[in-house]
Amino acid sequence: MDKSSNAIVNLYDLLKNFDTAMMMVRTSDGHVQGRPMAVALMQENADDYFMTSIHSPNITAIQTDPSMTLTFQNSNQFASLSGQATIVRDRPMIDNLWK
Repeated sequence: MDKSSNAIVNLYDLLKNFDTAMMMVRTSDGHVQGRPMAVALMQENADDYFMTSIHSPNITAIQTDPSMTLTFQNSNQFASLSGQATIVRDRPMIDNLWK
């Protein structure tokens, strides 16, 4: 396993312990806004999926600027990730993940 693959495995091993993240997005007026979000799915490649209404302010913010930061925390661990958000409208996936 190469160094990059090993880093992703280690990241997944850390992230799979969290069930909530603080999602930080930039609003259309340029402010950073955070909301707690339940993790709907954490894939082994460390892709994270969250569920929200298509009319949510998070969706509007992501459409304006897909850059985001996720922070995870529990009593003895934390993680902070920055990246690009993608809005997924895959109906079978949504139906499977909706709780």
